[in-house]
Amino acid sequence: MKNTNRAFTLVELLVVIAIIGVLVALLLPAVQAAREAARRAQCVNRLKQVTLASHNYESTKGSVPAARTGCDGWTDPCNHLPASGGVSGVDLRQQGASVFVQLLPFMEQPALYDRFDLSNYTIWGGASERAFLRNQPIMEAIATAMPELTCPSDSTREEIAEYAHGLDPQQYPAATGSYAAVAGDVGPPNGLDLLYPHRSNGGVPFDLKYNNTGVFYYAKNMEFREITDGLSNTMFFGETIDGHSELNSNIWTNGNRCNSSMRTTYTALNTIPGTTSLTVTPGSHCGFNSRHPGGANFAMGDGRVTFVQDEVDEVTYRAMSTRLAEADNYVLPSAPPDRN
Repeated sequence: MKNTNRAFTLVELLVVIAIIGVLVALLLPAVQAAREAARRAQCVNRLKQVTLASHNYESTKGSVPAARTGCDGWTDPCNHLPASGGVSGVDLRQQGASVFVQLLPFMEQPALYDRFDLSNYTIWGGASERAFLRNQPIMEAIATAMPELTCPSDSTREEIAEYAHGLDPQQYPAATGSYAAVAGDVGPPNGLDLLYPHRSNGGVPFDLKYNNTGVFYYAKNMEFREITDGLSNTMFFGETIDGHSELNSNIWTNGNRCNSSMRTTYTALNTIPGTTSLTVTPGSHCGFNSRHPGGANFAMGDGRVTFVQDEVDEVTYRAMSTRLAEADNYVLPSAPPDRN
């Protein structure tokens, strides 16, 4: 009796392989899109939790925390803070703790918060404020990674900073993050509002660090009643990328203008770090960035997280970051002035 078993011919095998290749090519983008959707959803949830922590802080203390607790050299705006703590030579007006450090007790991290000992030590203070470098619990806390402050899509970010704001990163490791508080739309460069110099806050010109147009800047604990544009219309927190890099430094414990934990909408959304002259030392353009295709997540003051597209109108983008209604103190022009 004849053997009727029939094997695949070479042509049939090649056809099957080709079909499998086509199916894989069709499915791979869908799988990648599904993974990015999951990462984006996780990012949205983390931004929401940070914003809810700021609400819990406000419920307890009557205001949200400052982007930086104190000053960084010029101490006049920080004279409301105690001049010294329990450690000789420490000037608490130079306290550099970020908004995220202050929110730790409201993010179920009270033990980590206690390690900073902010009533006795400053962190990231001026050149004379280096006592914290000799405090092992504080340095261990600064090196502690916070998954709650990282976006899963920020995939090229390294956990420890390559640039540590004047410190040796090998000797003093500092953990990075993916989020920053929104200071407003002033800066960079340093100084007053160059785009809209006619604007003021009760007659006081806006500036980058001590009187910005948003909610979070140096040495100011903002009350909700001061956000006259409404919480739902005002950005609280946004995304950034590659926080380990000198070009886009984002150390989560450091309250520092234009990079670590405090940024503005002066620079267009998703401007590539290092590709614009609108920078401050050591090179950050002060703006927000994201690895999500087409835009970035921002947490609004009411706890809602919105996805802002790259093509957003610049005037609208800046207006979203300001706390004041147009009728209060300034009016946004219909188009930004020429930067050139």
